[in-house]
Order: sequence, then C-alpha cells, then structure tokens
Amino acid sequence: MDRYTETYPRRILPLLAICSFVVGLDAIMTVPLVPVMAESLEFSPEIGALLVTVYALVYTVAAPVFGTLSDHRGRKECIVARLFILGVGTVMAGFGTSFREIMVYRAVTGLGASMLEPAVFAMVADRFSYASRGKAMGVVMAALVASTLVGIPIGTYVAAVLSWRWTLCGVGVIAILLTLGAAVEVANDRPTQVLKLRLGMFINQYKAAFSSTSVSLALLSTFLWFAALQGVHANLGLFYSTYYGLTVHQIGLTLLVAGLGSVVGSVIGGRLADSVGKQAVVMISSVGTAIGVLSITWLTGSLFLTMSIHVFWATSFGLGHAALAAFVSELQPAGRGTVLSLNSSAMYGGMMSSTALAAVLLQVGGGTFNYVGIFCAAGALAVLPIIQRVATPCP
Repeated sequence: MDRYTETYPRRILPLLAICSFVVGLDAIMTVPLVPVMAESLEFSPEIGALLVTVYALVYTVAAPVFGTLSDHRGRKECIVARLFILGVGTVMAGFGTSFREIMVYRAVTGLGASMLEPAVFAMVADRFSYASRGKAMGVVMAALVASTLVGIPIGTYVAAVLSWRWTLCGVGVIAILLTLGAAVEVANDRPTQVLKLRLGMFINQYKAAFSSTSVSLALLSTFLWFAALQGVHANLGLFYSTYYGLTVHQIGLTLLVAGLGSVVGSVIGGRLADSVGKQAVVMISSVGTAIGVLSITWLTGSLFLTMSIHVFWATSFGLGHAALAAFVSELQPAGRGTVLSLNSSAMYGGMMSSTALAAVLLQVGGGTFNYVGIFCAAGALAVLPIIQRVATPCP
C-alpha cells in the first residue's frame, strides 16, 4: 500500500464521482448550446467547437504541472482549490458578451479542470487496489459521462426556457458549492514532510515517466482514444441541427439517450476490466468505437438509425474508458499523480487536436461529417495495436 491507501473512508468514492460529473458537465456543456450561443453573440456556428478546443489546450498544457504538485502536496489541496477556479470561470463565461470573451473564460475553466480531474483519478487509484480498481474507476467514469445523461438535458431545457447564460452560471455555482463539500469531506492527505517544490523535482518526475516505454505508449493510446471521440462529439449540436433540424432541447434529449449507453458501458467495462483484463477490454472497445463513429457520420438517412448507432458508439467508448484509466494508473505508482496528469493532458490534447482538425474538415467537406468520421474511426482503430505493446502492470 502507498501512503494514501488507508486515509479515506469509503464515502469518498461518491464525492469523487460527483466531482467527475461536474468536470464532465463543464467540459461539454457548450456543445448543445452552440446554435443558440451563435445566434445570440452573432458568430458562425462552425467555429463553436473552438470553445472546447481552447478549454482542452489550457488543460493539456497545465495538467502535468499540477499532477506532480498533487504527488508532493496532497490530492485534497488540488481538488478543493481547483473546483473553485473551475466554478468561477464557468460563471464568468455565462456573463460573456462576445465569442472572444467567452473563449478567455473557457481557458480559465480549463485551468481549473486541469488541476482537478487528475487528482480525482489519482485519489481513486490511491484508495483501491489494482485488482478492484476497474470497478471503482468505472463508477467515477460513469459519473463523468452521466453529465451527458442528466446534466445536458437539464442545461438545454434551462437554455430553451430562460437562456444559455443561466445554464453556464448554474453549472458554475454547482462547482463552487461542491468546493465546500470537498473541503469538509475529503480527509487531509498532505504529507507529513512537505518538500519544497523546485524545477528539478518536476523535471525528474517527467523524465521518470517518459523513460518508460509503457507509459509513453499508454499516453499515445489515450491521445488517440479521445481524438477519436471528440472530433464528432464536440460537434454533435451542429450535426443534429444540420442533418435533422433538431432544436437545442431535442439535441439535449438525443445526448441523454446516448449518455445512458455510455454510463452503462463505463460500469460494465470497469467490471470486465477486473475480470478479463484491462488491455483486452480497451482493444475490444476500440473496434466498436471505430465502427460506431464511422457509421453515425455516413448513415444519416434516418434519425432512428442515427440515434441507435449513437447509443452503440457511446456504449463502446464507455466500455474502454474506465479500463484504460485503471490500466494507466498502475504503470508508475510512485509518480501516479504525474502519470495520470500526463494521461489527462493526452486526453485533452486529443480533444484539442481533433476539434481543431474537425473544424477544418467540416469546411473542406462543405458542412458534411464524412471526413470527420473517417478521421475519428482511424484514430480509434490505431489504439488497438498500440495498447497491445504496453507491458501489463505488476502491482
């Protein structure tokens, strides 16, 4: 056991799941709101996905620094302070008066999330053994994707009845209130001897991580995994509006249905990861995810068929999401916070790259999603041979 394992009561898992829910909700809340935000602020909806891109860019750059910080200063400090930053950034976005201004506030929100999410994942790994970690990680991941299932429909309903500004402000206030809960419920895990942070300490942590071939390959797998998802997912508001003329509220309902599949996939995938192996589940998921994302962008003649494929795609992704996170968490236990923060950077780096490229491919394709689908399917399939080469952890 490492220094944190016996620190937390079992009730910490629900709290970490709620933190994960808020991070997931905040990251994608702008997706279904793009059409109404574009109309309100008078910008082209085709560039709406850049609100995800800037969030992901800041996250990608900042996460490694704060992951190492959590290894040496404790997870609680990162979780509490960063929840507050995330909340404030989201509230300010709700008051934004231009696309450029909201981009700035989304960058602040990405900074808060970059400090928060890796600490949540690291705390799960600290608390649960590798043999049962898939199940625990599945709960946290299910909460992350449940933000689509529960939060998105509520948020889009609020936007339809009141305004998209109320939606963003509401998410921000929830994050700020959760800060108080985390401050009370999370046990103090600050090390007895706190080392003075120096640049060399960060460099040594990164060198140790990247000197491992398994860590490097796992990070590449995560990058591709999220690139394969977000190229299409970040543009689903535009997709359903373009092909089927759905309103913002109807788009929220479609994401609700697909989100259910993703939640179920995460829970089942976590359990399967503990029983049949983390790598095996990721490899199976990569194939299903590739088939799903390619099909949803090419078979667009029927809304029922599209939604059925969407559920299959979301479920396939959920199956591998928890398994991949649990697998990565044991590759370098001594620097777990650093590795998981690098993994989160890879996640959002994939999100940033694919959403930016998707904006270009949508322009090239004249607004159709065919090229985006091919790109995302290729990314998902590429995970399969890469993850096979990663050495299985020996906890």
